[in-house]
Amino acid sequence: MLGSAHRVFDCADEYVHTIRAAQVQAAVLKPGQFDGELTRIDFRRLWLQRGAESLARSVHISIPKTRAPIFFLTDLRQQPSCINGIEFKPGELLFWGRESEQYQRTDGAIRWGAMSLAPDELERAARTVLGREMPVPQETNVLRPQRRAMARLGALHQIAGTLARSAPEIIAHAEVAKALEQAMVHAMLLAIDTSEKKAPVAGYKDRRAILEGLEGFIARHSGRPLYIMDLCNELGAPERTVRRVFKEQFGLSPIRYLWLRRMYQVNRALQLADPMQTSVTTIAMEHGFGELGRFATVYRQLFGEAPSTTLRKKPNFVPRVMSPRYLGLAQFE
Repeated sequence: MLGSAHRVFDCADEYVHTIRAAQVQAAVLKPGQFDGELTRIDFRRLWLQRGAESLARSVHISIPKTRAPIFFLTDLRQQPSCINGIEFKPGELLFWGRESEQYQRTDGAIRWGAMSLAPDELERAARTVLGREMPVPQETNVLRPQRRAMARLGALHQIAGTLARSAPEIIAHAEVAKALEQAMVHAMLLAIDTSEKKAPVAGYKDRRAILEGLEGFIARHSGRPLYIMDLCNELGAPERTVRRVFKEQFGLSPIRYLWLRRMYQVNRALQLADPMQTSVTTIAMEHGFGELGRFATVYRQLFGEAPSTTLRKKPNFVPRVMSPRYLGLAQFE
């Protein structure tokens, strides 16, 4: 079904849980006011998104088996980001691996674009346009498309985003939507087809193994303080290697990163909790924070408000399974 929406955000958690074709968890790396924008278009088969974020952040991205997404930076002047320790620049293209998990870090504001098809739709379109199969890769590929092919993809993506923001009634017209969808699928396939794969940097396999084990470690130790020696033991890697990988991917020490992740878990729990049923103290202690005075101080520094204020706010978003009606996209149902 056709539909589009454009929203602005002042909450990073709300923003990342609105992104489609991936499950995203974020930790903003520097304090400050978060400003985000997200434009979404659902064509008949193709999903399109354009995002903008104001703060440096690290995200963990899980790709579902039901979608085959690509991702690129839409501002050619912005700083490169880091994908599992590999530098990712404007003009390059990410072809996400099937059911893959990735870490992405940005050191400042970011503007990005994404598109996705169902895997079988991607393969069917590739046979039609290219005359050959294009299976979803098992591992995420960083690609360097030919400049002309990437420029055409970026231009069409920008046109679609502009229409969704300023003239959504045009996007909703069936024939216009069909023409734009077919042009964008064609441009996406040609951009991938004309690409050369960016070679992994030295030590990539060790880095990937450490990062792939990180989310499991965090999940198994949810609500408890996390220590570097425990992390190294579970990952089977020496501390020097773990510290180097974290510095390359996150720009932080392992403990600082894990602490940030726990702070964002607390923030999310406070947003979703019923203040009549629980307290800041209970939630903080459930996540391993015992020094409550210090916890409240650093929480305010990171999120700009007291934890009690977050708890009292009425939640205004649905995590995980997003409601189209919440997004102003009831026509998607």
